[in-house]
Amino acid sequence: LAALVSEAVQATRDALGERPVEIETAGLSEPLWLTADSTHLQIAVRAVLDNAVFAVSSGGRIAVSLERDDSA
Repeated sequence: LAALVSEAVQATRDALGERPVEIETAGLSEPLWLTADSTHLQIAVRAVLDNAVFAVSSGGRIAVSLERDDSA
């Protein structure tokens, strides 16, 4: 999951070009495993990031973080 989200974040950064929007990340250095359809998951993550880019003002910040929760 961390690798997939990292790739989506990088693609979003690339798509921003010169637009002054900062994307901060946390929790992406540790691998997280998930049983899911990676294609659909990547589409969903990109959609969330695309919506964030659309909603953030110029000079704004987007925070992306992953956290493991073993309580479930």
